[in-house]
Amino acid sequence: GTHLNLSRASFLTSRRGGNSSLELLLPLHLLFVPSHTRSSSLFVHFSLPLRPCQPAAQIRVEMSEKKLKTSGKIKIKDPAKEGWLEKQSRFLKTWRKRWFVLDGHVLYSFKEEKVYENPTEVIDLSIYNSVKSSEQYTNRKNSFDVASRENVFSMVASSSAEKEDWIRKVGSIIVKKHTQWQSDDYGEDSD
Repeated sequence: GTHLNLSRASFLTSRRGGNSSLELLLPLHLLFVPSHTRSSSLFVHFSLPLRPCQPAAQIRVEMSEKKLKTSGKIKIKDPAKEGWLEKQSRFLKTWRKRWFVLDGHVLYSFKEEKVYENPTEVIDLSIYNSVKSSEQYTNRKNSFDVASRENVFSMVASSSAEKEDWIRKVGSIIVKKHTQWQSDDYGEDSD
């Protein structure tokens, strides 16, 4: 196959028996792995047939056109998870305690618990492709990264169980958004 870089995601095109397919490989850690299993990485594999009239080089993954609100009061609809995490600052690389909220496909961080105003970070998970343990890189116990090709956010949970729960929940959103992109590209119904 040939690796393509399309809209911040890695795809693999292949030909089998005259049919072309598009495969999306998402590196995810511990997403569907029981907590007693220790694995350094897990790759989730998706494959959909390409339309004959649509060459792989012309396929594009459309990002959400809706702008995310990054200041003022944020309306949290139905959070999948929220709680305290330490987050490494982007420039100074210091660790700061933040209240994180996973709402829809967005991960927000705030300075105060349950005060949903002026988030310090707004992470649109539809453009991120991995969430994984990062203890070997941060030298911090219970740390994990949410990453795209351009950005990495490092966070530390209070326990191993909390870390694994954050990884599972964030990872399931990443998989859902990438699967939705593929369905939308091929005109399939998403139930």
